Formats: sequence, structure tokens, C-alpha cells
Amino acid sequence: YHEKIHFFRALGLLVEKLRQNNDQNSSMASMDSFEIKEKPQFTMNGAMFDVSQGNAVINVENVKKFITYMAAMGLNMLMLYTEDSYEIKDEPYFGYMRSKYSYNELKEIDDYAYNFGVEVIPCIQTLAHLVDALKWPCYRDIKEDDDTLLVGYDKTYQFIEKMISTACAPFRTKRIHIGMDEAWKLGQGQYLLKNGYRRKFDIMNEHLAKVLEITDKYELKPMIWSDMYFRAGSKTGDYYDMTSDIPKEVIDKVPKGVQLVYWDYYHEDESFYNEWIKRHRKFGSDPIFAGGLWTWTGFTHNYGLTYTNTNAALNACK
Repeated sequence: YHEKIHFFRALGLLVEKLRQNNDQNSSMASMDSFEIKEKPQFTMNGAMFDVSQGNAVINVENVKKFITYMAAMGLNMLMLYTEDSYEIKDEPYFGYMRSKYSYNELKEIDDYAYNFGVEVIPCIQTLAHLVDALKWPCYRDIKEDDDTLLVGYDKTYQFIEKMISTACAPFRTKRIHIGMDEAWKLGQGQYLLKNGYRRKFDIMNEHLAKVLEITDKYELKPMIWSDMYFRAGSKTGDYYDMTSDIPKEVIDKVPKGVQLVYWDYYHEDESFYNEWIKRHRKFGSDPIFAGGLWTWTGFTHNYGLTYTNTNAALNACK
């Protein structure tokens, strides 16, 4: 095996074969020899669990259980999506009255995952999706609106540095997901009142550049959700608008050293994923793709949409 995770994938395949044989034969002595060779399609492949929007984090023991399952499947990456569900020193209202992880808990998760060759990547938000933190009066002066940070101001970036330094501290990896998706009213709230109207493209680029100064300080390799650039190029604000146009001069000004994450849970047509991957590559590098298991539309999974859309997406990625 080339990487540690490949060994555990092989072990998983061996156990699977032994169990199949045991079901078919009363005597293990009758088992035929077998050989399986695999070549990975991706350098990184894994799962993200949302531990923020349901107001409950997965406890450490169950995270470890998931890591064990993932190792047996050869999945080498885990993200725990945390908006305000991790503790920040001297910020008692960050995640106040909500379930969250301590440094020691996240360190324990990372240590356990390392045994299997699974990279745990911190996944936070440094622009929007922070309604549960920003609802408290102590953050009034760094909020654009109820959901979004006020960009362009020193105090905002002091707070973001606290988030980034805290989020990456328990983990071995140098990668970090810094979010930045679905900032619906970027530049239209307090920012507009203080600065007047400016293009979302320009506001995004300036904000991203300031946050990358922080990630560079901690020698991190950041990634962001890509939708805000595509929404800014759409007259309707749609991420998947086929008529959207992102000017080349905007793409040229996107700060270097950040990887785009293309998230898409919705399309059944492989050709759509191919087109959007191609559009992401115009930014200068291959994107990371993020699909979704349809758990958000009711009390149970929608397996039909999950498999149909995931199969199309993964075929395009391959």
C-alpha cells in the first residue's frame, strides 16, 4: 500500500470477503484464494458532518466510530462543519447555550484519525452562516446583518484570527476550510451604510485577501466555498445560473493560494457537473467537489436523489 489508509481499505475488503465466504460455506477451509487490486481515483476523499445547524455535535465516541467505518472504506478525510460549535478562549458568547467541542475533544478526534491515516480538516465560517454567534449584542459592531460579518474593519479580522487560530490548533493538518458561502446580502447592510455601493466581486476579493493574510500567518492551506463568486456573476444571484458571467478581470484579481470548493447536491445530469468543473478551473486550479446526502428535506434520507445526483457528480469528477 502507498498510504496508511490504503492498508485499512485492504483490511476492509478482506473482512468483507471472509464474511461473504462464511455466509456461503460452513467450513472456512473451502474458501478460494482471491486477489483485489485498486487504484484510487482521488488523492482526497471523505465525509463532512454538519455539527452546527442541528444544535448538537456528534460526541467523540461516535466520531471515532465513523472514522473506523471510513477507514475500512478507504476514505482519508473528515471535516466537522462548525459554525460556532467550538470553544474560543475569552469569547463566552461564541456558541453560548449551544453544543460545542473543546480543544481536548478535537485533539482526541485528530489523534484517533491519525492512527488510520485519516486527515481531519477544520471547517469553519469567516463571512456568513454565523447567525447563532452574531445574535448576541457583544458582536453588534462586527456584523453586516444578522448572518454576516462586517468586512473591511480591523475588529472583524481580529475576531476572525481568533476563530482561525483556535480552529486549527487541535489538528495536525495545515489545511483549513474557511467557508464564505451564502453571504446573501454582502455589501447591502452596515457595509453599504458605511461605504456606499460596491460590487460584490470587489468586496469578496478584498475580504478574502485579508483573511488569507491570517491563514498565511499560521502557514495554512485554505479552501472556500465557491458560490459567492458565481452568484455575483448571476443577475438572479443563482449559483447554478448557466448565463452567469464572471469577468476575467475579477478572476485575475482573486487572491492566490486558496482552493475553491464546488458544492452541488441538485443535478442529475453529468454534463452539468462537467461544465461547472470547467468553469471552476478558470480560476486557476482544480476544485474540490462536495456532494450531499439528502437529509434536510424531512425526517429521513432521500436515497433516490442522493444516489442519482451523487453518481452523476462522481462520474464527472473521475
